[in-house]
Amino acid sequence: MKRPLGIFFVLILVLGGALAYRLHQQKLAKHGPAGGSGVIEGVRADVTARIAGRILNVLVNEGDTVQQGQLVAELEPAEPAAAVQEAEARRAAALASVSAAQNSLIAAQEQLAASHIRREQLARDVNRLSTLKGSGAATSRELDQAQTSLREVDRQLAAGLAQIAAAQDQIAAAQASAAAIDAARARAQVVLDETKLLAPVSGIVQTRNFEPGEVVLPGSVLLTVIDLSTATTTFYLPNAELGAAAPGRQVAVVADAYPGRTFSGTILRISAEAEFTPRNVQTRQDRDRLVYAVDVEIPNPDGLLRAGMPVDVRIGGPVSARPANGQ
Repeated sequence: MKRPLGIFFVLILVLGGALAYRLHQQKLAKHGPAGGSGVIEGVRADVTARIAGRILNVLVNEGDTVQQGQLVAELEPAEPAAAVQEAEARRAAALASVSAAQNSLIAAQEQLAASHIRREQLARDVNRLSTLKGSGAATSRELDQAQTSLREVDRQLAAGLAQIAAAQDQIAAAQASAAAIDAARARAQVVLDETKLLAPVSGIVQTRNFEPGEVVLPGSVLLTVIDLSTATTTFYLPNAELGAAAPGRQVAVVADAYPGRTFSGTILRISAEAEFTPRNVQTRQDRDRLVYAVDVEIPNPDGLLRAGMPVDVRIGGPVSARPANGQ
C-alpha cells in the first residue's frame, strides 16, 4: 500500500515540477523580446523547357553548386539546327535575287541613259533636216527616216522606264523576302538557343526531375535551383508585439542546427493586414490569434542556413537606414 502511494506522490511531484517549469518558461517568454519562429527559405528558380524535345544531357546533379548562366542541360538540337540552316539557305537565295534585280536595274539605267543621248542626236537631226528641206538641201525621205528613228527611240525610252520600274519592284520584293527569311531565321535561332538550358540564378541544385533520353513538353521543370546567398524567413508576430517591429530593424536569428550561434538579419516588410495564426506556427500567447507576417532577410555568405531549417527570430536593435520595402 505504501509503495503505490509513494509512486503516486512522485508522479505528482514530477507533474508539478513540469507545470512549474512550463509556467516559468511562459513567463520568461512573455517578458522576453518580441519575435517568433520561422523556416529558412531561399530564392527558388526553375530551369524550365520552353520547347518540346528530347533531353540530350543533364550536366548537374542534386546538391551541385551552379553559377548564373551556367549550362545545366541540353535538348536535342538537330531539328531546330536544320531549320536555321534552311533559313540561311533561303536567305542566300533571296540575297542572290536582290543582287540580280540590282544588276538588271543598273543595265536598264545605262540603256536609258544611252537612249536619251541617242534621242538628243536624232532630235537635232530632225530639226536640221527640217531646215534643209525648206531650202531644198534635204529630201522628204531623209526627214521621214530621221523622224521614224526619233519615234523608235521614244518607244525605247518608255520601255526602259518600264524596265527600271520592274527592276525596282523586283528589288523591293526580293528585299522583303529576305527580311521575312531573316525573321524566320531569327525565330529558328531562338528555338535552337532554347535547346541549351542555363541556370537562372547562382545557387544549389535542389531537384533534378528528368534524365537524358526523356521527352519534355514546354513548361516542364527540369531542375530547381535555390539561391541561399541571402536567406529569408517569415515569422508571425502577435498583435500585442507589433510595435516592436519595423522595416529595417535588426533581428537575431538562432537555428537549432547551430546552438550558441546567432545570425543577424533585417526586417524587410510587415504585412499590412492581420491574419489568424497559421496552424504550423506557435506564438507565445495562444489567446492572441491575430498575427502579422514579418519577412526577414539574413545574409548567408557561408551557406550555413539551409532551406527548410527551423529558426527562432528575436527583434532587437535600432532601425537601420535601409529603405523600407513594406509596412
